[in-house]
Amino acid sequence: MDRDDALYKRARERALYLLDYRDHCYAEIVTKLLRKYDEEIAYGVADELSDKGLIDDERFAENFARQLIEVRHYGLYRARMQMRQRGLPKSVIEEALEQYAEGGELRAKELIERRYAKYWEPDDRAMMQKLTAAVVRQGYSFDEVKAAIALIKAEEEENVE
Repeated sequence: MDRDDALYKRARERALYLLDYRDHCYAEIVTKLLRKYDEEIAYGVADELSDKGLIDDERFAENFARQLIEVRHYGLYRARMQMRQRGLPKSVIEEALEQYAEGGELRAKELIERRYAKYWEPDDRAMMQKLTAAVVRQGYSFDEVKAAIALIKAEEEENVE
């Protein structure tokens, strides 16, 4: 593969354009380049940019994990799934999510209070099932949701007294 080849240069320009728009992981760049270029060129460009530090899966994973957990309020299960869909290696995903391993029930509580307050009817079992299902779909475990509900109930009882 010749790095002075016009096709290779176009592929590199395309990859740089994509990276200028937002950070991408190695697998994303390769996948996008494979739409127009052959494997040798796609992997060659991705390798070159990775060697230069323009593609960094660890940096991408940390930023993506922060966005998923802190901004979108996803639980670890959903965040892990989203990161796998981007093509990140399992070890990189686990390392990026390690800092969020604790406190899932507090994040679930915050999510319930912010987004699912309309379902908060502690006396209505059907509404509480809807609430639980909605929060579980966001990637939280049943245990985290149960703990979050218990925290909210405890706060309500505290405020009543």
